[in-house]
Amino acid sequence: MAGFSITFTGATAEDDPMVAVGEIQLGEYRESFHAVTGYWSIADYEASWTAALRRLLAGGTVSSLVTSLTDPQEAAFVTTWPLYRNEEEVFVQNQILFLDELPAPFAPDAPWESADPRTTVDEEGRPISEWHITMTDVENFLDSRTADK
Repeated sequence: MAGFSITFTGATAEDDPMVAVGEIQLGEYRESFHAVTGYWSIADYEASWTAALRRLLAGGTVSSLVTSLTDPQEAAFVTTWPLYRNEEEVFVQNQILFLDELPAPFAPDAPWESADPRTTVDEEGRPISEWHITMTDVENFLDSRTADK
């Protein structure tokens, strides 16, 4: 089943009820993630994802899905899935942003401002894991979320 989705499963981490379990689907690939819910609620994550995806639909070339965020004033890092749009294609990577290495403070309401530029190899020349979805996948996901409400 090809497509795209990002959602919470309804479960929490076994050892911490303040950590919600989620899943991202990128084409045939699926990965679960743990989102800390102290600073942001599940609704905050979902609103951020919607804003990030709408940014792509509006013509943005870079956006970012945050999957774990604690208070940026105290946190060491943020876990994200940057989205790089090239016309009707979207390339997705998984990225940990180390907040003390960012050129500007992390803005939770605009996480795409902290996304690294798209590269396909790391500093050692090894390929970076990257997945491909389409803008149609993004539109279908947003349409399905609207239909569910």
